[in-house]
Amino acid sequence: MSEPTNGGCDAACRAVPLSELLAGSHMEIQGLDGLTRSLEELQRAFEKLNGDIANVSFDPHDPESIERAIEQLCTAVDKKVSGHAHSQAVMSIAGKFKEAGRNAILERAAAARLSGVEEP
Repeated sequence: MSEPTNGGCDAACRAVPLSELLAGSHMEIQGLDGLTRSLEELQRAFEKLNGDIANVSFDPHDPESIERAIEQLCTAVDKKVSGHAHSQAVMSIAGKFKEAGRNAILERAAAARLSGVEEP
């Protein structure tokens, strides 16, 4: 039987450089007041995403278990930024966090399968 593996999404999401998270992000801002409000909102969103985002477990040999872990991560990110759904910039960054977490889960699952982790 396979041993559940901790997805480690919280660490993986924090390890993504800010420049990578902002790559491809598009913000349209009208004037200095708009810029200030947008930057303050981004700061609040980053504060919510800083630290543990989700602690997920999955069976690396079960694709459905892996998919549930990814869904749990995405739900956790959505919950943390739910007050900023109107901000295209925040939602773009949230999408990057989800993508980074998804990739981390898939990489951990693949590594666990390759190492032959089995439950006694």
